[in-house]
Amino acid sequence: MIAHTAYVPQKDPSSGRTVYIQPDYVAHLLSTISRANHTVLSKLQLQLTHELPIPVQSNMSLSRFADLGANDPDIAWPIFNALWAELTIPKTDCKPDQARPPILFALDDLAHVMRDSFYRDPDFKLIHAHDLVLVDKYMRLLSGQEQLPNGGMILAADSASNRPSVPTLDFALDRSAAAMKARERASRQIEGGEENEDDAGLPELPSWNPYKAADERVMKVMDTFAAEDIQRIGGMDRVECRGIMEYYARSGMLRQQVNDRLVGEKWTIAGGGIVGEVERGTVMMRF
Repeated sequence: MIAHTAYVPQKDPSSGRTVYIQPDYVAHLLSTISRANHTVLSKLQLQLTHELPIPVQSNMSLSRFADLGANDPDIAWPIFNALWAELTIPKTDCKPDQARPPILFALDDLAHVMRDSFYRDPDFKLIHAHDLVLVDKYMRLLSGQEQLPNGGMILAADSASNRPSVPTLDFALDRSAAAMKARERASRQIEGGEENEDDAGLPELPSWNPYKAADERVMKVMDTFAAEDIQRIGGMDRVECRGIMEYYARSGMLRQQVNDRLVGEKWTIAGGGIVGEVERGTVMMRF
């Protein structure tokens, strides 16, 4: 989203709006897909007929097919679209030995694609991240506009570290958290369980400030989520932090005695038990 790679405009045939292809980035993605899934893709062959800029063998493996786009950014986007069409052929339409696998499509640092990018259109206006074709593809899947006929998971991860300010996304996440708390409280009351201190004074679901402009495109995506679809993951507590540090010590990766003082120090420096920072401050120490 930081405008560090080439981009090309084209008309979206379904909506008529202008979208932007990142040829080099798509080629890199195809290379990663091919290398990471070579064992599976090398056993699967093309089954559909595609309109492509170059001729391809009808029995080519999907691994080799992905490599074609990886080696030539000019054809990377049509290759990616054709590969996606191949991977989403329903199992009922495939030969028994050519059944398509479930798909995992994951994105890290969600906040960076929930705002304007640093790319600019011909009028020098900022391009919304959702107008970049790969991001648009991901958002259509994340919001459920497109389905995975053979199953799989669309996963988005956000972080409080190195994160831009995205008020609309923050509002949606806060609303989801409040809805989850309200649902858990209602469930306890229905089951006749005892209420705890957290049940007292729960805030109502937040509402958007009508005097602030909301990003309708972000809101449209986030409105498709149920409260249980979003999980907040915090850092480890001190007991958990000590457990993982003792594992590092027994494995020989940490060459210090694990005591309360060391655990407290590393837990605090790690931002309250962020796993990656605990590892950085212990396993990656130089002696």
